[in-house]
Amino acid sequence: MSEQGQIDDLINSVLADREREFFLTPAQQVKFADALARKHNLPILGERGELRVYLKIVQAIDRTIYEKNPREILDVVNDPNTSVSDEVRDALSENIADLLAVTLRLPFLPRRLKRAVIETAVNAILRALGTGRRLDDILDEVLAGGDFPE
Repeated sequence: MSEQGQIDDLINSVLADREREFFLTPAQQVKFADALARKHNLPILGERGELRVYLKIVQAIDRTIYEKNPREILDVVNDPNTSVSDEVRDALSENIADLLAVTLRLPFLPRRLKRAVIETAVNAILRALGTGRRLDDILDEVLAGGDFPE
């Protein structure tokens, strides 16, 4: 491919990224919301309301992570044959939960529960980034009765 062809591909990739809002698919968002609802109960809501609230939380997490991180790193959550380096995973581990805690406005959650939900979500994403396992596989295990990764 010519140098101009490579530049055109990069421009098209950037434009496509700008049109996207999330790195998770809608199905992954729903699975994630269901898994979080099973782990962290919101006793003030019925089951359906709780799932809707968790879906909004997952979308907020998804959107924020997608805005702040390269797509090339985030696409790894869906590719079992790829993982990010320990250095990248460690940097994300050190920074992403704190970023989400500051960025996400969730005034209806107690601070302790907000932090627990964020850490649960981040740990699942980090596991998918570093182990050669897809996020779908991790969420399916949780929904089948397993535990979220620590």
